[in-house]
Amino acid sequence: MKILRRRVVVCVLMLAVLSLSVIVVRHYLIDAAGSLAKTGDYEAAANRFKVLAYLGDRTSQYILGEFYAFGLGVERDDTQAIYWFKRAHVRIGGEADSIASTALSIGKRYAEGDVAEIDHAESQKWLRRAAEAGNEEAAALLDEPGK
Repeated sequence: MKILRRRVVVCVLMLAVLSLSVIVVRHYLIDAAGSLAKTGDYEAAANRFKVLAYLGDRTSQYILGEFYAFGLGVERDDTQAIYWFKRAHVRIGGEADSIASTALSIGKRYAEGDVAEIDHAESQKWLRRAAEAGNEEAAALLDEPGK
C-alpha cells in the first residue's frame, strides 16, 4: 500500500511540474511573439502565435485572427481571421455576440486607420458582418450619412 501511495504522490508531483513548465513556456512564447510584433517583425510573430493558437491558446487565437484580418505578417484572409476569432470565442461562450463585437472593432479600426491604413471598403465589410450578427452599433454606423 505504501508503494502505491508513493507512486501516486510521485505522479501528482510530476504532473504539477509539467503543468508549470507548460505555463512558463506559453508565457515565454507570447512575450517573444509580442516583442517581435512591437519591432515590426509580424511574420515571425505570426509564426509564434500560430504554434500557440494550434495548441488551443485563446489569446493567441484571437491575436492570430487580428493578424489575418489586417494582413500583419500573413496574407490578409477574412476566412482565416473569422476561423481564428471563432476558435478563440467558442472557448469562452457567447460566440455570436463575441464575433459581432470583434467584427465591430475591426470595422472601426479600418475606418480610423488604427492598425492598417484607412480602408473604407474593409471597414464597411466588417461593420456589415457585425450588423448581420446583431450588433446594433455596427448597424447604426452603417446607417450614418457618408459611411
